[in-house]
Amino acid sequence: MASSVKKNSFPEFQELLSIVEHRDELRFTVAAHELFEAVQNSAMKPEKKLVVYDLISKLGNCRENERIKHLKKIGGKLK
Repeated sequence: MASSVKKNSFPEFQELLSIVEHRDELRFTVAAHELFEAVQNSAMKPEKKLVVYDLISKLGNCRENERIKHLKKIGGKLK
């Protein structure tokens, strides 16, 4: 299903993807925060970071069945 976004250099992204695929609501918030911190500490351009932060925020606010779609967008920005 989400195999097209699995090649990514952020291990935090991989963990969040796995959590969403397995519908683990208890770990979702922590994993999203860890991805946010990883992006914050990365060498990514500030403009690109803002886009990713916005997408992570939307990920937390969307319904469970829409999260894979938002993760694909995030994965595309993290390449």
